[in-house]
Order: sequence, then structure tokens, then C-alpha cells
Amino acid sequence: MSKLEVTRVLTINLTRKLTNEQLIILNHLTYSASKLWNIANYQITQGNIKITELEKKLKNNFWYKNLHSQSAQVVLQKLKIAWINTFKQHTKRPRFQPKDGHFPVKWKKDGFRIIDNKLRLSLSKQTKQYLKKVWNRVQVLMGRVAENSTARFHEC
Repeated sequence: MSKLEVTRVLTINLTRKLTNEQLIILNHLTYSASKLWNIANYQITQGNIKITELEKKLKNNFWYKNLHSQSAQVVLQKLKIAWINTFKQHTKRPRFQPKDGHFPVKWKKDGFRIIDNKLRLSLSKQTKQYLKKVWNRVQVLMGRVAENSTARFHEC
């Protein structure tokens, strides 16, 4: 199995299928976006937070930090728009995402680059640290590395 290095950037070759490592990372990001949506939505429904204060109040949230800052902001902006439309009686109240659900993650123009048919996505520091731990555990479970060794990560 190839080594995985996460350098705050995920590189995806646009001409090939996604590798298992890339799928793990993308699933982690979409799951984090779903959880951020649910936490923010819950805080609003409980009256604990004003819609205008979403980003400010949730900036230190675990799920917010799992996403690139711009991606987290997009999730909260979508929720904010959904609630504003609800108040204007254009739509029903925003629903919660399923517990095991995934929510689309978007990167603004500064959060990604395309170089030589490869898509490079910026990752948060917290995601990078998490993926190192998870990848090492996966390698141990598969018997590919000794339990006390450190897995080295490289770009996908």
C-alpha cells in the first residue's frame, strides 16, 4: 500500500480514479461538514446562538477546525441563508443531516489549485494531525507497520 503524506494539502490526479487514501480524506471532510451543520443548526434551534454570530461563536468548534476555514465558513453561510429564508417564509426550517451523513464541502478560490491535472485541496492543521493518527492505526491493523512506528505521509 502506498504511503500517505498530508501536508495541509490533498492532491488529486484528475485523470485517475480516487485512491483509498483520497476517499478516506474526502469522507472525513464531508462528514465534518455534516457535523458542523448539525451543531450550528442545533445551537440556532435551541436559541443558544444568533444566526449573525455563527462563525464567530463556532470558530473553535472541533468540527469547524476539521475543515479548511473557508470551507467551514461556506457551510455556516449556507445554514445562515437557509434560516433567513425560513424567517422570510420562503422555505421550511433547515433540517439536520443524518447522523452518518455527509455534506458537500466547497473550497473558495484560495483553498485549491489545479497544477498539471492535479487538484490540490487545502486541509486544516487539525485534519492533518487526525489523518496521521488514523492512517497509522489502519496500517497497524493491516499488519503493514509495527505498532510503535510512525507512518510517513506523502501527497496522494
